[in-house]
Amino acid sequence: FNDDEERNKDDAMRTQGFVASLKENFGFIKNAESDNEYFFHYSEIRDADVRDFERGTEVEFGSHYDARNDKTMAVRVVILPKGTIKTEELLQTDVQGTITREMREKRSSGYDRNSKKEMYSGSVRQLHEDAAKEGDESAGGAEGAGAADAAAPGDEKSQSAGGKKKSAKAAEWQFIGDDVVAGEGRRPYTPAEGDVVMFDVIRVLASKQQRATNLRFVRAAPVVEVPRESGFVEKIMKDSFGFIECCDRDDRLFFHFSEVTPRNQQLAAGDEVLFVVATDNQGRKTAVQIAMQPKGTVTRVVHMDGVRTGKVEKAPRLGGKKAGYSRERPDTSGGVIVMQEPSENGGKAKVVKMNFDGADMMAEDGCKALVAAAGDRVEFRVSLDKPTNKRFAHQVRIVGLCETGREMGVVARVKDGVSYAFIRCCEREEQIFMHMSEVFDMPAASPAASEAAVLAEESEEGDDDKTKGRKNLKSSVPEIHNGDEVSFNVSESKQDGRLNALRVLKVPKGSVTFETVLPGRVQGTVSR
Repeated sequence: FNDDEERNKDDAMRTQGFVASLKENFGFIKNAESDNEYFFHYSEIRDADVRDFERGTEVEFGSHYDARNDKTMAVRVVILPKGTIKTEELLQTDVQGTITREMREKRSSGYDRNSKKEMYSGSVRQLHEDAAKEGDESAGGAEGAGAADAAAPGDEKSQSAGGKKKSAKAAEWQFIGDDVVAGEGRRPYTPAEGDVVMFDVIRVLASKQQRATNLRFVRAAPVVEVPRESGFVEKIMKDSFGFIECCDRDDRLFFHFSEVTPRNQQLAAGDEVLFVVATDNQGRKTAVQIAMQPKGTVTRVVHMDGVRTGKVEKAPRLGGKKAGYSRERPDTSGGVIVMQEPSENGGKAKVVKMNFDGADMMAEDGCKALVAAAGDRVEFRVSLDKPTNKRFAHQVRIVGLCETGREMGVVARVKDGVSYAFIRCCEREEQIFMHMSEVFDMPAASPAASEAAVLAEESEEGDDDKTKGRKNLKSSVPEIHNGDEVSFNVSESKQDGRLNALRVLKVPKGSVTFETVLPGRVQGTVSR
């Protein structure tokens, strides 16, 4: 070794710090008065063995500039008794304040529910002297009445030119979990937003930052009933976050697994949950305080009591033959029912429109649901879609077919084992194709429906209304034979232009006639 360099090491300015890390034959020391770290070799340890060193050990060392490596390193390292180094300076004691931000768990893509929680810091704001006094009086002289006489910087009250008092922004400090003192009986205390606490203020010498410490509970925040909403887990992403489809609003919300209670609860798509809606630091709504619920607890729809009556204004549109399509369950949507609803003050009834789809049509006794057409009279129940707050009709039953556009005829060419037949029409020369799945009997009317409401509506519509009243016939699909008389609607196929008979209803014998007797009598002579 160079003697001059050794003398320089001996004369180097002494500094205190903590062992930051230890390697195979060297380590690093963190300066107690700054965030700087210094390399040191184990050969620079004095009056101790390397086995006496561990992370956090308090040491004193010399700061020596190594010209060969162009860096400052720690030399002549000696161990100090524990507690020798002063890392913080006490500025204020027994300050009273309120929690403005709770500590929250750190989130990462590698989130592990079973690992120890890592928390972000919380914040506490100093209470004004008058507010603290009012709080102590309302709490009946609770602990912590003696707040610090010295206000934090920026919290003093000053006189304005007009003589009025003007308050500056209250001082605020951050705190971490180690700064919180346990409650009565050494029970852990987790500061909640709005809680009033007593605390001390320190300055961390290394960072020159102030921090709140020694937080003690004074009184809890006022209890505020936070509304809880319900929903379904829509999907899970990367085992650390996901999205919830809301039942009480037309939205889906982001959530992180750290918000699920209990902490080790596993969630999957389709699970039913309750949660609180919060706003993150970017102004986006998120789901917090998430609790899983038993299956069947959460619903998007509220069913209302009573059976209503109305008329189909717009028939549901028949969807294309996509995956899952079948004659027995066609894909239909966009139907509208018009009904009259009594006014709340007993005035004139108002006209209300209800949406419905093909899935809302009700079938009975294993029969296929009859597809509604404009002008049909229906019975139905009303439900409320909670996310959109809109009412819609469901369990829709046709109790009267609209006669406008319906034709009459006789069934022909029925064969055993064949699912179709043809109809000889009264009003057209060609026979029309008919599939057996289009044959219906009218369902029986519900006793709960208001017959008076239907009759009143019919009387208002006048003589031009060609809609039949309700019929109470059996609910089974009738057998079809050659010669059976039927009424039906006619539809043209968009694929090949062929005419098809739809909504085929058996009618009593003698209802169908192919001739019309003209009025009056005529005389003539047989010519052949």
